Amino acid sequence: MDALLLALLLTLVLDQGTGTQRSVARLADAGTADTRHIGGLALMIAANAGVAAALGAVMAALLMPDARLLFLAIALLIGGGSHLIAAFRKPPVTGAPPFRSRFRTLLTFAMRRAGENSAFATAGVAAFTDAPVLAAIGAMLGGWVALVPPLSLGSRYTRHGLLRLFQLLSGVILLCIAIACAVNALRIV
Repeated sequence: MDALLLALLLTLVLDQGTGTQRSVARLADAGTADTRHIGGLALMIAANAGVAAALGAVMAALLMPDARLLFLAIALLIGGGSHLIAAFRKPPVTGAPPFRSRFRTLLTFAMRRAGENSAFATAGVAAFTDAPVLAAIGAMLGGWVALVPPLSLGSRYTRHGLLRLFQLLSGVILLCIAIACAVNALRIV
């Protein structure tokens, strides 16, 4: 249960303001977010969570317990750092999306999603807790919930000042947690 909640919370936090959210907001602004798009997105998020958790399970088999904690600390460090950078970066101008076919749109989302920090954090949670199935379920649920605001509000959500404040605060908190995990894993104190 710890793996499920940890993966859910980390995915929910790390997915705020990402490229996937901005693309979904553009879909919502264009009025092309129908049930087939949303169903494809849901399946893509589930597949991404499953692959990330499977990679975490492989890492768990290869690493010692302290190294697993250090792996999770690195994932949190990268996620927190990217949130801090995103908080100070100027939000991109979003125009009408150049959507072609549904398949190409979902393929673009899948490739973008695979490179986002939530996948790395899911692998870290699966490696640390040694519960890849629960980590995958948590990441899947967190990814689904993270897409609700941009689907309902469009680009108003991704350009809102409160989102940047949230990214700043969550980035600082994630960096502090990452440092504490790294100190514990390396037994510095």
